[in-house]
Amino acid sequence: MIRKFTTIFIFLIPYISFTVSASPVSLNENLSPSVVSEGINNLQNSEREINKLIEQRRHQAILNRSEQNSAKKSSPTLVESKRCLPISGIYMQGISLLSTSDLKTLSAIPSDCITSSYINRLASEITNLYIQKGYVTARVKLIPPDYDKKLGISVIEGFVEDIQGGDRWVNSQTLFPDLKNKSLNIHQLDQGLDQANRLQSNRTTLDILPGTVNGGSIILLSNKHSAPWKVSVTTDNYGQKSTGKWMGRLNTSFDSPLGLSDFISFSGSSTLNTSKKKYNHSYILLYSLPYGEMTFSGFYVDSQYRNKMHLQVRSINIRGNAEQTGMRADWAFHRNQKQIDTLSTQVIYKKGNNYLNDEKLITNSETVSLVSLSVNHLQVIPTGVFTFYIGIDKGMPWFDVQTVMDKDFIKGQMSLNLKKRLTLFKSSYFFYSKFYTQYSRNRLPAMECIDISDKNNIRGFNESFLCSDNGW
Repeated sequence: MIRKFTTIFIFLIPYISFTVSASPVSLNENLSPSVVSEGINNLQNSEREINKLIEQRRHQAILNRSEQNSAKKSSPTLVESKRCLPISGIYMQGISLLSTSDLKTLSAIPSDCITSSYINRLASEITNLYIQKGYVTARVKLIPPDYDKKLGISVIEGFVEDIQGGDRWVNSQTLFPDLKNKSLNIHQLDQGLDQANRLQSNRTTLDILPGTVNGGSIILLSNKHSAPWKVSVTTDNYGQKSTGKWMGRLNTSFDSPLGLSDFISFSGSSTLNTSKKKYNHSYILLYSLPYGEMTFSGFYVDSQYRNKMHLQVRSINIRGNAEQTGMRADWAFHRNQKQIDTLSTQVIYKKGNNYLNDEKLITNSETVSLVSLSVNHLQVIPTGVFTFYIGIDKGMPWFDVQTVMDKDFIKGQMSLNLKKRLTLFKSSYFFYSKFYTQYSRNRLPAMECIDISDKNNIRGFNESFLCSDNGW
């Protein structure tokens, strides 16, 4: 028996960040930035966790999707012959889903002799055009020649007559909204199927069955459902030395709490050696609701930290808190069996306060409101997935800004990700590589800088805080 295991290779090169600006952003002239960076680190880590959870669910759905073996409707065929048919021309009817440019790609009609081979080729080309656009139930029929000896080609484009088999875990109203009596497109069905399988407790498949009326199809949903809840508890040493190296983490999620194929997630982390003088707590609440090609999410983050520094003359108490609230919408505007293109927008509010002996540090306290717009391309490759992300963030003068930089900035971001499974000597390995860069002409709040000394960038370098407006 061969025991398989998964190994994660971590390469420094994709994660190393090099500063481009002349000097790192200083948080306070009299206080080391690393001392008051706990709140910023908590927010940045929480933001990564939120994006990771949303992306993982989306990737999980497309990678775990069962292959749909819907039979392609064969086009009508005539007995192959080189003899000219007793027809003077061809006319087509029932075509509404193909454009004029699509029809121009069809083979030209011979003016002198129309054979059965040409009719078969033309019917096959029309069928393939529909299939390429996702209309897999479109059928081509031949109409006997009329009085003018013209042969008719009629297309029954196919529509969704009904959707059956849904329940509170697979809600057809939110997964396949407004599809009844609409043209059947396999890409829209795949989108709903992926939305259903975002829930870790679902293993949903669908079958396309003949309907009760001409051209109609019934979508039958089947689901193998497991426990809707998930709980995990872990420990690690990713904490800061000032507040406690060892961290305990709790991650919980519950699928379809409202019966809408939605999900809610709560996670928290805390230093294990917690005391009134030294601690670090962080909490994340995430809710996500699908609606066809759209996915709506809302999240809230809260964190607190406290530590005590012993100086040569006296001791000082440093504490802080940070919170983040946001709403996000994702639109899968293009997809096929191997790729998905998503347009995302979100509104985020961030606030962080730091105190020295209960006196607020003005230059180390920030409030940021921003709007972001991004495009994400996901490409399924053999045994893996490749993603490309590009986005822009714009600071907005909303709420109670605390510094000049908080309200006016523009930041561009780009990232490349490669995830791939490898098999070597009958064992399974997992390769993951990431490249990230950001650029801004403006001086950025510390919350929006790229941190080149974070543990997520360079393993082992998490005891300092060094960030820059630009870098990769």
